[in-house]
Amino acid sequence: MTDHSQHSFRPDINGLRTWAVLAVVLYHFRVAGFGGGFVGVDVFFVISGYLMTGIVVKGLAQGNFSTIGFYTARARRIVPALLALCVALLAFGWFFLLPPDYKMLGTHSVTAITFWSNLRFWDEAGYFDSASHEKWLLHTWSLSVEWQFYLLLPLLLSVVWKLRPGRQAQVWCISVMLAASLAASVWVTPQDATQAFYGLHTRAWEMLVGAMVFLFAPKAILIRVSMVLEATGLLMIIAAVSVFDSQTPWPGYSALVPVVGAALVLIAQRRNSVFTGTALAQWVGDRSYSIYLWHWPMVVALVYINALANPAFVVGGVLMTLSLAELSFRLIETPARTWLQHLKTSNNLTMFGVSVGLVSLTGVAIWQLNGVAGRFAPDAELAAAEALNVNPRKCISPDGTAVQPCHYGGPVTKLILLGDSHASAKATAVEATLPSKQAGFEEWSYAACPMILGVTPTPGTFTAKRKNYHCDAYVENAITILKTIDPAVPVLIATRASLALHGLNETDQEQPPEFFIRNPVQKATPQSIQDLQQAYVNTICTIGAVRKVYLLRPIPEMAVDIPKMISRKLALGLDAHYGLPLPAYKERNRDAWAMQDMAVKQCGAIIVDPTPILCDHDVCKATDNARPIYADDDHLSEFGNKLIRIPLDQQIN
Repeated sequence: MTDHSQHSFRPDINGLRTWAVLAVVLYHFRVAGFGGGFVGVDVFFVISGYLMTGIVVKGLAQGNFSTIGFYTARARRIVPALLALCVALLAFGWFFLLPPDYKMLGTHSVTAITFWSNLRFWDEAGYFDSASHEKWLLHTWSLSVEWQFYLLLPLLLSVVWKLRPGRQAQVWCISVMLAASLAASVWVTPQDATQAFYGLHTRAWEMLVGAMVFLFAPKAILIRVSMVLEATGLLMIIAAVSVFDSQTPWPGYSALVPVVGAALVLIAQRRNSVFTGTALAQWVGDRSYSIYLWHWPMVVALVYINALANPAFVVGGVLMTLSLAELSFRLIETPARTWLQHLKTSNNLTMFGVSVGLVSLTGVAIWQLNGVAGRFAPDAELAAAEALNVNPRKCISPDGTAVQPCHYGGPVTKLILLGDSHASAKATAVEATLPSKQAGFEEWSYAACPMILGVTPTPGTFTAKRKNYHCDAYVENAITILKTIDPAVPVLIATRASLALHGLNETDQEQPPEFFIRNPVQKATPQSIQDLQQAYVNTICTIGAVRKVYLLRPIPEMAVDIPKMISRKLALGLDAHYGLPLPAYKERNRDAWAMQDMAVKQCGAIIVDPTPILCDHDVCKATDNARPIYADDDHLSEFGNKLIRIPLDQQIN
């Protein structure tokens, strides 16, 4: 597809690859002005659909199309460089990745090289979520989507051709699939953004647009018309890169902008365009696949050392990407494709099978061995393992439609622990305060729910993106069940209260409040805060009308993943001391504390305050003797839970 000696070579397509890959690379390196650079992948999809449909339809028309030959050719193009990337990362990881990170890399290397990583990432987290930015092979999701498309396209078109030879039947078939996939994309995107982003069924239409361009594009176009088409298409791509960002629901109907733009450039067929035909554009286009493969590990490396915001490191990362891409193109891509092309198809398939099998077995072994402990200093590995040192009982309600109690301790219920995942994280600390073997308590928890009647997730927030989320209904159900329980049994409410009032604090960008009462806002306002505070007080008063209510002060939110940061510093021999300045904690939780104080005054609630244990007069600590007390950025680990047992025991028992 990049053989310049072939008469059918299209320099405009090669140049369009340059536009696509540069948009993606500059977006991932967080270069200003490229907030929508992820649309470069959509451009790649259109190009792939155009080229692959051309290969299949031309082969069917000439009567010499081979499905196995098609698959083998695609593997020669994609697999060698991807194999090299996976092997290089697994070797790198042995020396530099702590067990939890190495275990994740082992898993992802298997899904990447077997082309189902999009399904794996779909199940893990959203593409734009901060947790995804430390996955070394996250970018292989698009290769998996393309490969799945490659598997199905020739089979489907071959069947249609046998039933009714000729392009007309192909057009009808592709049109129906395009319409169905586009409809699915538009429908699913607002309902389940992660599924829409990673799913073949919501992405196939982009490749099928390219297919339709192949089937309908005229062989020759007037120069003036082609110039207008190309200019319009490139302007649409530029607009998508400039206007869209990670908050834009994607793909959905918004993806029509870069997709149609790419289609117009293909239709224009401007072989000698100053925008796509220059020597530099051709050089980058030839290496676009290798650039795409190697750029993301460079980005993740900068995330690991917290240097992605440093311009000097970003420039170095881009230069390193280009250098590795050049080596990959010259030493792996080109030689492998040339050499493998002269081997029999059976030999090609055997080599691919053995190579993929070896990498997959290595990845599985790393996963089975939990990342192969013992490669780093014990304190570093202990710090990394704290991410897994969490409440072993999974008691959080899956969808909030019903309260699902978890009982701890003895048979006599002495307390109800009500809240979100922060409540669940503290359950064992509460269990340690039980006064006797007969005493027990129940945990009622629902992730992210602030336990406020009448709340609605703010559109665009991570809570709103969850399927079938029912916080308000959960609180109503909890209150209804509480009415059937002995009034002598008190309730301890523990939530990440500032999440509802002010949104996430894990990113540099200001986030919208996670919930609202009357009107959604993209930035907390005095009115939005007051609405939530009053609704909270009303809820506490409703519960407290017949029973005692304890309110746990919010746990300090560190804004960075503590086990990862501390363990990596220890592994590198760096100072691992870290803490949140106390003024920052007070500023973040000022409105949450005020809300709880209102409930104390108006409803008779009782405050349980662990902050004297977790914070001194200057800082809220993230570690205890260099060991993290958090499992992530805001949930205490089981080790950290030990610290708050004293205030729980003193203030409740």
